[in-house]
Amino acid sequence: MDTMINFLLGLAIIGVPAFVFYRLGMQVGVDKGVRRQLVRELMANGILEEADMSIRGTRH
Repeated sequence: MDTMINFLLGLAIIGVPAFVFYRLGMQVGVDKGVRRQLVRELMANGILEEADMSIRGTRH
């Protein structure tokens, strides 16, 4: 019984923060990817130009 409690405590201590960081990382990655795709589409349609990107500091 003691081993099972230690296992669950270890899982909670390691697993919960790892899951939170995973979800945050996924959200940031998706947001960044969506932003990049939107910029590509705007540039392809001539709505946004390369000069606009350097002025706003959004160029990577």
